[in-house]
Amino acid sequence: MATKVAWPVRAGDNESITFVWPGELGSETYRCEVRPEAGSTGTPLATCTVAAAGVGANVEVTVSLSSAQTRALAGLSVAAYDLEQDAGGIISTLFEGPVQIRRDVTL
Repeated sequence: MATKVAWPVRAGDNESITFVWPGELGSETYRCEVRPEAGSTGTPLATCTVAAAGVGANVEVTVSLSSAQTRALAGLSVAAYDLEQDAGGIISTLFEGPVQIRRDVTL
């Protein structure tokens, strides 16, 4: 079962969020997408960069969006994301939740 975590994002800024996974993580691959809502199909609004800091217990996994990616979200107030782990074809959603989009003041 995925852990629900809200991700506040300011449109036009580089944004990242770091999760600490309490269980064991190995050399699996990870992916994260932002979509208008959970269950949306088609092209995602953004595909995040995912970096895991090592292997073992309590590993930090950082998910990032560039300023261009967050700027593209400016027309929305909320979207959805999830962070999935692919362990040799076994897919597990580790984290999920709303992306809370705030508009930038300084353009």
